[in-house]
Amino acid sequence: DGMGVCRYDGKTLTRFTTRDGLAHDQVRGIQQHVPTGEILITTNGGISKFDGERFTTLQAVEMKPPPLPLTDDGLKSAGWTLNDTDTWLGGSGGPGRYDGKTLYQLKFPKNPFEDAWRAKHEDAKWPPYDPWHVSKDRKGHMWFGTGGMGVCRFDGHSLDWMYEDHLTE
Repeated sequence: DGMGVCRYDGKTLTRFTTRDGLAHDQVRGIQQHVPTGEILITTNGGISKFDGERFTTLQAVEMKPPPLPLTDDGLKSAGWTLNDTDTWLGGSGGPGRYDGKTLYQLKFPKNPFEDAWRAKHEDAKWPPYDPWHVSKDRKGHMWFGTGGMGVCRFDGHSLDWMYEDHLTE
């Protein structure tokens, strides 16, 4: 937390920080974009791409939330597509989807329980839609654990929310 990122090559442990081009020294996640081999590093200052030699901070294309009611066309126009070669990332502002060329910063549509959550957590200092964890299941569906809105699953056609009651009752 605040010390950058380390790479181990089998012999040497090398630490990289903002002095080396990392977007921020607080690292929140590391994933590989398998088709290109690039390492994607989610930080508190953005997403850095490491190509084996240097870091580049990816400039995200900010997408709008999909219109309600959700349709396949509305989801696609808002950047919500499932491609086997994409890498999904957590971070600030909503999930990121990287296709090897472009980082799309996606937005969730308004959660039906958002107003109640905000009323209950008036002093919250964290954005409730920020995905703190992102996983892909064996069917290729994406799962997002958010800072306050619960868990969301994207199956390529819909965004389904599970709230505290669903998860604990």
